Amino acid sequence: MGRNTKHELYTAFLSLLEEMPYSAISITDIVETCNVHRNTFYYHFRDKNDMILQLLRDETQSLLKDQKSFDSIAETVQHALAFLRNHEVSFRRLYAGLDIEILDKYLYDILFHQFTLFFHNRSEGKMLQASDIHTLANTATLLVEGSLFHFFQTEEDFLGSLDRFFEEIDHLIEPAVSFVLDRIDARYRASVNGHASLL
Repeated sequence: MGRNTKHELYTAFLSLLEEMPYSAISITDIVETCNVHRNTFYYHFRDKNDMILQLLRDETQSLLKDQKSFDSIAETVQHALAFLRNHEVSFRRLYAGLDIEILDKYLYDILFHQFTLFFHNRSEGKMLQASDIHTLANTATLLVEGSLFHFFQTEEDFLGSLDRFFEEIDHLIEPAVSFVLDRIDARYRASVNGHASLL
């Protein structure tokens, strides 16, 4: 079976990013780390930024294929952020050295996907519309993403902060989720019952 040089280049880049800032990593460093020719890099990528975009896009696509849903907010967020958690130092260095919009799109896409599955699962048996699920998933995504960027900016112990966030998120958000789902369901049921009584 042939080498998966694209994956090897990703791995080499992430290992280098654990050791040095993004701006200090050269294409020569990357190809020498995984022992491939420089042309191999340019076969897959235009430059370092293109490599990062493709890496994050490939990780996003991998997650989007996964239709696994979880019962709790914490499990949902942990699943969405597994790649980030496994490469915490790399993500902090990317945050410091990249256009923030690149990470913003990646985080938004993976979190929104997982929250959409979560709210779809939690709304079973309730009278919620697709627009309600979209709004709830978007709100939860922005809340978690904002917390992550806050951690990136302020916390030395990012993993510790992330772990505490996972521990606390069910206590912080779960009661609100149940309340909001019940209220939306009750609103629709009252509307349906009101129309039925007029018939």
